[in-house]
Amino acid sequence: MRIYRKEEYIPNCFISASKKEFRGAAEAHGHNFFELEYILEGEGEYTVDGVRYAAAPNTLFLMSPAAVHKIEHSRMKLFNVMFLSVDDGDVLPLLRAGGRMFSLTE
Repeated sequence: MRIYRKEEYIPNCFISASKKEFRGAAEAHGHNFFELEYILEGEGEYTVDGVRYAAAPNTLFLMSPAAVHKIEHSRMKLFNVMFLSVDDGDVLPLLRAGGRMFSLTE
């Protein structure tokens, strides 16, 4: 398993945001920053810390630092945001609220 470092993925040392088209799979990995992915179109399967989730439009995934996750069987367009938290108290309550996958409605 690979650990991605903030120096590789967050060039300004605080936040990186991009719109991506992703196909295929991403091997199990973790990183030392938070990652948020919002699915715009398509579908796939995320596994986060051993729990499988279906990815579909309007699904939001929030991965904490070092959460082990992978993607399989995917064909999707998504927004990806990688960031450092100045105060973990801002983000950690969301992770403790019952999951890492959120389904959003209009």
